[in-house]
Amino acid sequence: MASEDNTPLRLRAHHVCCSRYWDIPLSERGEGFARTELEVRQALRCGTRPIQVVEGVDSLCSVCPLRSAEGCASPKGDETAVRKWDALLLRELGVPFGTVMDAASWRRLVDAKAPFRLCQRCQWRQHCSPGADRTNKEAAGTLPWGWRKERELAPGIVARLTWGDRVMLSLVRVEANSDLRLHSHPHEQAGVVLDGELQMVIGGENRTLKKGDAYVVASGVPHSARTGVVPALVLDTFSPPREDYK
Repeated sequence: MASEDNTPLRLRAHHVCCSRYWDIPLSERGEGFARTELEVRQALRCGTRPIQVVEGVDSLCSVCPLRSAEGCASPKGDETAVRKWDALLLRELGVPFGTVMDAASWRRLVDAKAPFRLCQRCQWRQHCSPGADRTNKEAAGTLPWGWRKERELAPGIVARLTWGDRVMLSLVRVEANSDLRLHSHPHEQAGVVLDGELQMVIGGENRTLKKGDAYVVASGVPHSARTGVVPALVLDTFSPPREDYK
């Protein structure tokens, strides 16, 4: 893998996304792996060589002592797990397997997208700058970007959540013919229907809400929501944040 070689360097998605920020040498994997890993990092950080993102064993895997005939055999993530990670990363990057770009283009794309959602549960995240930064900000409750959790509220009703010290944001997708039963909570709630149609009952008053319609639920007021044949997308806010949703 000489630096002047213009043949595409074949790398898995997690190697493209992570090697740029990784600073802990894996010397226990041998001299050949360490040397190749360093060359990969240099290419991703300051090189111009073409890089092709591949599915399966790549240039770094080929010199890894944890590779088996089936692919990755690391105890921290086998081939099946790694393929899932790679697919998730490429989905966030918005490119398919087989994409070829020069290293500078990959750097710009990865820098624009990192940290990734996968970083939230990565076992290595404290060893890279985006992952460690996200870990520290999560602990401090000051994470500025992205959704922090996904939660099923009821069958057919799924919320993506993020929150700060005093407010929680909930993007709720409600499938057709779904029902969030009558309930109440001490939090103030305000929301808007972004798409579709929602039947809501607030304090005994029943209304059909359509795209652009907003509502407010005062603290402790019983309310419910359901959809008919038309699904809905709703943006809710809660103040203070709901601890039961975290």
